[in-house]
Parts: sequence; structure tokens; C-alpha cells
Amino acid sequence: YDTATISNVLASDTATIGEVGAYVTATIIGVWAYYTARIIGVWAYGTATISLVRASGPAPISEVRASGPATITDVWASGTATISRVWAYNTARIIDVRAYDTATISNVRASDTATISDVRAYDTATISRVLASDTATIGRFVWASSIAPSASVRPYITYEMATGDEADANIREVAQFVKSERACFNMQSWHSRDRGLDGSFPCGTTHCMAGAAVFLKGAVGRELEDLFDTELAGRLILGAEASELFDVDNETALKFLSDKLGEVIV
Repeated sequence: YDTATISNVLASDTATIGEVGAYVTATIIGVWAYYTARIIGVWAYGTATISLVRASGPAPISEVRASGPATITDVWASGTATISRVWAYNTARIIDVRAYDTATISNVRASDTATISDVRAYDTATISRVLASDTATIGRFVWASSIAPSASVRPYITYEMATGDEADANIREVAQFVKSERACFNMQSWHSRDRGLDGSFPCGTTHCMAGAAVFLKGAVGRELEDLFDTELAGRLILGAEASELFDVDNETALKFLSDKLGEVIV
């Protein structure tokens, strides 16, 4: 309570921790469940902060909840773990919700003017029922088809990462652009110059692979870049294979694009 700090609350094996709560300006750091342990509730109220909420193995965490201007960060599930509810109310913030391996996170909800950001699913993990109501905001999603948001509640648009023929077509579009505008390609930065007030790039701007993908998609690319960032927008447009090469040098990127285009780009 008040300005108190609690750190490293751990449950392992078949242990159970009932409720972990932070009130007023209190801080809780490190709430972890391992193996088949259970944590029933992790709550932050007032301006309290809870960080590092982790479930691993088949361990379940039943509920992670923030109310008021409270903040909860780093809510991660891995292995076959389950986090059943992640809720933000009032002006609360929940930042960085991740599921790895075959983990499941369900019922991610923001209401009032709360914010939930950085919601990501990796591997074959599932994040389901992502809802926003009132003037709440849920933003910064990176997902494959394994994330299943509810279509009945606003305010975000569903974006899925390109796969298969769609991803290949977008990569070839970038490759054709690089072939015809070789001087505009440079893997050292997303874009060498910022957009102007009209949303366009100044003449002479260079783009990396992700930056070029965003540029070529026009208004759709700008929307993705504004909603996420250039890296995540590029991943959504170009797919998983290309995104693994966002940090490579020009030579490696050009070889990849040449292979996709079927022509050598020099």
C-alpha cells in the first residue's frame, strides 16, 4: 500500500498465490507462475505500478487488472501457460502483452479512457477476444491469424500479417522498385528523411526494405506506419520471411530481392 514496494512474487510446482495487489503509489515488480502453479489475481489501483507478470509452463494467471491511472507492464505467457483476463479501466495503462510458444491470453479489454498497447502473439500462441469500449484505445498489434479479435466492439482495425502469395507479391513489388530506383534503396535506415506535411517523402529519400514496402503501399502504408512503426508495418506488408532480413546489409538484402524477382539487382 501507499509507497510500498513488493518484488519477486513467485509460485512454482503446484503452488497457489491468491491475489497480488498494489494500491495508491505502491510498486510490485516480478509476479511469476511456473509449472502448474496458479496466480488468481494481479491488480493495480490508484497510481500503482505492476511490472513483469509472467506465466510459464502450463501455469495459469487468472486475472491482470489495472484501474485509475495505474500501470501494468510486461504481461507475458510462454510454454502452455494461460492468462485468462487482462483488463484496463478508467485511465489505466497496460503495456506489452505477449504470448509465446502455445500459450494463450484471452479477454484483453480496455474501457473508459484506458490504454492497452503492444499486444503480440509469437510462434503458435493465441491472443483472443481483444475488446475496446467507450473511448479506450488498443494499439500496436503484431499477429498472425492466431489472434482472434471480437468484431462487435471498436475502435481498432484488424490487420493480419501477409503470408503466402500476398507476401511474395509485396516482396516482388519492393524488388521491382529497387531495380528501377536503385539509388533510393539503403538498408541503413527505414527512411532517410521524414514525411512532409502532405504525407509524402521529399525527393531523394532512400528507403530500406520495410521502408520501401510502406512507401509503395501509399495511404495504407502511411496508416500502418502511423499506427505501429516502420518495422511492424513492414512486417505486416512483407511477411515473416522478409522481416527476418530487416537488419541485414545492402548486399544480403539485394540478393534476397533478386531471388524473389528472378533477376539480378545490382
